[in-house]
Amino acid sequence: MRDFFQHFSVNRSQRVAFLLLCFLVVVGLLGLEFMPNFSAESKPAELPDEVKSYLAQTESLDEKTTEIQLEKFNPNALDAEGFQRLGFSKKQAEIIVKYRFSLGGNFQSAEEFANCFVVSEAKFKELLPYIELREVATKSTPPSPKTFSDKKSIKISNFNPNTLDQKGWEQLGFSEKQAQAIIKYRDKILGGEFENLQQIKDCYVINDFKFNQIKDFITLPKTKSAPQKKQQNMILYPNEMTLKDWLKIGFSEADAKNILKFRGFMGKFKSVADLEKLKIDNIELLTQLKNQYILKFD
Repeated sequence: MRDFFQHFSVNRSQRVAFLLLCFLVVVGLLGLEFMPNFSAESKPAELPDEVKSYLAQTESLDEKTTEIQLEKFNPNALDAEGFQRLGFSKKQAEIIVKYRFSLGGNFQSAEEFANCFVVSEAKFKELLPYIELREVATKSTPPSPKTFSDKKSIKISNFNPNTLDQKGWEQLGFSEKQAQAIIKYRDKILGGEFENLQQIKDCYVINDFKFNQIKDFITLPKTKSAPQKKQQNMILYPNEMTLKDWLKIGFSEADAKNILKFRGFMGKFKSVADLEKLKIDNIELLTQLKNQYILKFD
């Protein structure tokens, strides 16, 4: 038995080495235990200036968002600054004012306000409970955000719409393309002249606000010129019209080709309902065609 235990005997230097190893193990364990406390008390790393700047901007945006306090408002009475107080940017507010002006100066419904492309669905839902629509008196010029308040004021005097050229329509405040469309409508669709105010109002590029602005200055001749010829021009045969004929009454070349292609596929137009199936860009012109011409499908 003594011989067996002799295999496990250690000398003095081995005992010292073993005790030293145990001491190092204990010190290591204690070090791991207290290490988090030391690191927690250490000073945090300094953030880069770019990160500080971004965080500052984010905080300022959050502060601005919380500053918005909504209350009942009339979107027809607000100027650009008023819309900014609702949370819109300066540019968005100016666009809303300009859009309202294009509608005649008033939103007729909350849906018209929502249709402005800068009013998101989320923003509209947020504002809807506070909207109180009432019409307000409108001016001939918009309430002037700077982006379009510097436009020259329009001076309107009496004019004959049947003799007015493109430059004359532009002097009334219409754009170049709008002026060209009015002349084409007068010359191609109506046969060369307006007979009454309703025909002018029906022109698809003249909105209600613009019509009300110019109607008191319109001078129309009391006598009609060449009534027999005009009546003849009012009759159209859609099944016999060529590309040139469609172009003559105001359709674009692309629309005219689509009409002919559709007619070739269908065989013949049988009624106005067939015309309404046409896939063309200028739907307004098609409406004018149905209203102003006698269409014969025989």
